[in-house]
Amino acid sequence: MRKRNKVIVGAIFTAFVLYALASLLISMSPYLDVSSAVARGTVTNVQINGTIVNGSTVYYQNNNTLSFEITDGKENLRVIYKGRINNYREGIPVVVRGDLNNGVFNASSVLVKCPSKYEEQESAR
Repeated sequence: MRKRNKVIVGAIFTAFVLYALASLLISMSPYLDVSSAVARGTVTNVQINGTIVNGSTVYYQNNNTLSFEITDGKENLRVIYKGRINNYREGIPVVVRGDLNNGVFNASSVLVKCPSKYEEQESAR
């Protein structure tokens, strides 16, 4: 009976490990720059690094949607995000996560980077 219990525990453990690995692989999304994403055309579950283009922001109050462009200095990409973004400013770096279809990136999340905040902390030391 002991051997049978060990086999059952081993099978359950193996199934758990395989499930955890599969979940991890599904949730991972690669990082691309704007040019690479534009070159691919259609991309799902991806993160794109770029800088918000000055003068490109449009906020639609009626449906709480923000539209803006990001760039890597070579290509521009239109981003649509439903919701508000903390610390949002044009001209700063962001990472957008979501799907690219028909030249428009539908972001499920936007991470605003704030290098000046960290530069101030470094100079204070």
